[in-house]
Amino acid sequence: MTVSLREEQARWVESKVGDSSDHQSKSAVIRFIIDDHQDRNEELVELQRKREELENKVQRLQNEKKLILQQREEHTELVESIQREQTMAERKNKAGVATRFKWWLTGMPDE
Repeated sequence: MTVSLREEQARWVESKVGDSSDHQSKSAVIRFIIDDHQDRNEELVELQRKREELENKVQRLQNEKKLILQQREEHTELVESIQREQTMAERKNKAGVATRFKWWLTGMPDE
């Protein structure tokens, strides 16, 4: 197999060959580059998979948060409604007979 490289690439490969390098030939440098490229591609695929998992988790958590906030709002509205009902019941109990009769005829005011 023959590989054609641009001049700057060829100089770079040659600079990686020698006593101070792990590579004893240009072929070893090219093999290392190819292996490293494959490893990095595998790592990239794994990182993309993890990113997708995390994005899905973020979406799920945002949906759960939204649901919790809706439930809290419904709970608050329910508590306020119960408090209003209790206040009205207390007012009815404290009101005299004439006032309750008037409310029976005209309806009880909200306040």
